[in-house]
Amino acid sequence: MIQALACDLDGTLVPTGGRIAPSDVAALVEAGRLGVRRVLVTGRPSRCLDDVPDVVALFERTYACNGAEAVAPDGRVMVRHALTAAQALDVTTHIRRLLPDAAFAVEYGTHFGYEPRYSYWPATDRWPDSVEAPIFSLLTGSGPLLKLLVKTDLPTAELVRLILAAFPRLTVTHSNPQGVPGPVEILAGGATKANVVREFADSAGIGLGDFAAFGDRLNDLPMLRIVGHPVAVGAADQPDLAAFEQVATAPADGVGGWLRRWPPLTRVPG
Repeated sequence: MIQALACDLDGTLVPTGGRIAPSDVAALVEAGRLGVRRVLVTGRPSRCLDDVPDVVALFERTYACNGAEAVAPDGRVMVRHALTAAQALDVTTHIRRLLPDAAFAVEYGTHFGYEPRYSYWPATDRWPDSVEAPIFSLLTGSGPLLKLLVKTDLPTAELVRLILAAFPRLTVTHSNPQGVPGPVEILAGGATKANVVREFADSAGIGLGDFAAFGDRLNDLPMLRIVGHPVAVGAADQPDLAAFEQVATAPADGVGGWLRRWPPLTRVPG
């Protein structure tokens, strides 16, 4: 029996450049009708949710930036966790001293800034408010600093270890495979998908054993580890997610396919 579910967005519900599958929509709507609480937890910042209003509407609560932001049903955004200017400066200075070729970017929720050498999605998103500048100029931006992003030639796992060795109280996460270079995201301590699930479960009086969670990348790993029903979606190429139940992406299977096999939803059409 599940009483609640938490779901990642990109890759799990929405393929790159695509839309959510009707089979996922139907199953999530029916789950809600049956009383299942539904939480959307995404690494996207709130400013990047405007193109998926149909997905957001399927969930009673939405958390963006890996839990750093909460988005109310009326669209209001509340910052839950942010880096201080001192933290961001310390991390940036430390990494640049060890890795002079590191390239940085920053996410303020309302706008994005990146160094010229930081060439990796979403740094090259061409939002009107995106700014290209040296990192120490970007750190003086206005508003809460939700993410500091860094990209080097090191394998991701090695870069994560290096950062956590110096800053163990911060959240350090990533979506790409551990053995290849890629961007690493640094957030305030507490900004994790797992903490979102824990807090929601506590507020709703639901045990984590009655929670299902769906994800497809390494930044979903913490929330998958703590729930009773962890499901990896389209993640057959992710060794770190191999321990969880595996389903293909929609429309072949996906979140909707898994929910339709849950006995109360077995009659929901595919």
